[in-house]
Amino acid sequence: MGSELYLIYMNNINPIISVIVPAYNVEKYLRRCIDSILAQTFTDFELLLIDDGSTDQSGEICDEYADKDARIKVFHKANGGVSSARNVGLDNAVGEYTCFCDADDWVDSHWLQGFTEAFPNDLIVQGFCYKNPNQKNWEKCKINNECKKVLDALDYLHRVKNMGYLWCRCFKSSIIKDNNIRFNEKFVVREDYDFIICFCTHICNMMLVSNCSYYYLMPDFTGIKYSNVKNDSECILSLLNNIHLIVGDNCHREFVLSEVVRLQNNIFKELLGKDKTVYSCMKKYEQIKHITNYTPLTLKEKFKDIYIRVMNKIHKYYV
Repeated sequence: MGSELYLIYMNNINPIISVIVPAYNVEKYLRRCIDSILAQTFTDFELLLIDDGSTDQSGEICDEYADKDARIKVFHKANGGVSSARNVGLDNAVGEYTCFCDADDWVDSHWLQGFTEAFPNDLIVQGFCYKNPNQKNWEKCKINNECKKVLDALDYLHRVKNMGYLWCRCFKSSIIKDNNIRFNEKFVVREDYDFIICFCTHICNMMLVSNCSYYYLMPDFTGIKYSNVKNDSECILSLLNNIHLIVGDNCHREFVLSEVVRLQNNIFKELLGKDKTVYSCMKKYEQIKHITNYTPLTLKEKFKDIYIRVMNKIHKYYV
C-alpha cells in the first residue's frame, strides 16, 4: 500500500462526508458515476455503494472499485428498492455530513467542495444541471447564494423547482441519526421529498449555494416505475403532516397548496376507481383545506372538490 493510499485510508476512519449511491442494474452508467465521485477536489469522504440485488454486473463493478480505493464500502443486499438501499447506507455511514448520488447520474469535480465551503450548516442546497431524454443541451436550475429560514427557503425552492432532489443536498448526519430519519420503504415515488421535509422539521435554517455541479438525467416518467403508481396519497399525507410542523399557522403557501391539490387529484381518481381505502383520506383532506384556507382556483379543481364533498356525504350517510 503506497503512502498516499495509506493516508486516504487513515482519513477514511472519520471522513467528513459520506456519499451514498444505491445501484440496481446500472452497469451501463455506474463506472461514470463512481469515477466522477472519486475525481473530487475534496477527498475526505467515504463512498458507500449499495448493490440492491442487481442481476447485471453492477455488484461486480462495485467490488472492483472497492479493491482499488479504501474510501469505498460495498454492501450487497436482496432487492428491496431505492429507499431500502439508501437506508442501508444511512445505517453504515460515519461521515459528519451525508450526501446522495444516483448511479445513472454524475457530478463535476467540485460537487463536494461546493458543500464544504458552506460548512457548518445543517442543510446545504446546490443548484443542478438537467436534461430530459429528448433534449440535446443541458439546462441549469440555478439558486442564489444565501442563508434562509427553512420556511422562506422552501417557498423559494418551490418557485425555482428545486424541492425533492436528494443529490443536490448535503445533510448534517447527527440530525439524521438523532431523530432516526429514514426513507419510507413503502413509498414508490417522492420518497426523497418525504425524507427532505422530515429532515427540515428538525432544523431552523438552510444554506443555499449557487453551484450547479450535479448532472441529472431526467427519467422517462412514462416508464414502468411511474405508470404502475396509482397514487401517492400516503406519501402526501406524511408530507403534509411534516409540512404543518414547519409552517405552523402560515399554511397558505404555494408549496403547501400544491400538495393539497395533489391529494385532491388522488382522492378523485380513487373515488372513480371505487377504491374503498380512499375514504380514510377524506377527513384529512377536509382538515387540510380548513387549515390552509384552500380555495379551488381552476374549474377542474372546483369540480373535483365538489365531487369529493358529495361522495364524502354519501359515504357518511351509508356508514
